[in-house]
Amino acid sequence: MGIFVDHAMKKHRLRELKDVILETLADGDVLTYEAASAKWKNKPPAAGGTVGKGCKARLTSTQPCETDGTTLLALGTEIFDDYNEWDTTTYYFTPLVTGIYFIAMGLWFSTMSDGADVRLMINRYLPSSAVLLQFGARPRMLTESYMNVSGCCTYTLTAGYSYGFAVYQNSGSTRNAIGGERYTWGTIFRLF
Repeated sequence: MGIFVDHAMKKHRLRELKDVILETLADGDVLTYEAASAKWKNKPPAAGGTVGKGCKARLTSTQPCETDGTTLLALGTEIFDDYNEWDTTTYYFTPLVTGIYFIAMGLWFSTMSDGADVRLMINRYLPSSAVLLQFGARPRMLTESYMNVSGCCTYTLTAGYSYGFAVYQNSGSTRNAIGGERYTWGTIFRLF
C-alpha cells in the first residue's frame, strides 16, 4: 500500500521522499513536522483526537422538566463517542483538549398545550456551575401538543471542565422531554 502526494503534476510515494519517514502506519495517524530531524513523521493524533471528532448522545427515556427552572438533560445513551469524553452517568461532556467546538441540540417536548418559552443551553457544571450560552430558543407559541426546538453554535470549551445540555421552560407546570435519537439529543465536535 502506498500513500501518494500530487505536487506540480508529479506523483510521489511518501516513502520515496527524502524528508518523510513513515513507521507502523495506523488509522487516524497525522503527518507531523519535526524541526530537530527536519523530517515529516507519522504520529497518532494529539490527546483529544483530531479535528472533526466528538460525540453524540440521546435522551434514553422521557424526562420531566420543571417549570421556571433549568433542567440538565439526562442524555444517557451514546450514539458515538470518539474519545470517551461523554459520561452517560453524569450526562457531562469533558473535553480532553481546549478548543473551539461545534455544539448542536434537538429537543421535543410533549404536553405543551398551554405554550411556553423554551431555551436550550450549554452549561458548565465543573469546576463550578455557570450558564455559558443559550443557543436555541422558541418563544411562547399558540397551543400545541408537541414542540420541537433545535439550535447550534460554536464555543470555546476548556479541557478538563465538564459541560452539559440543559433546557429552561416556563409553561407553568412540569413538561416532558421525549426520549429517543430523533427526538432529544446533543452533539459536540471539535473544530480547532
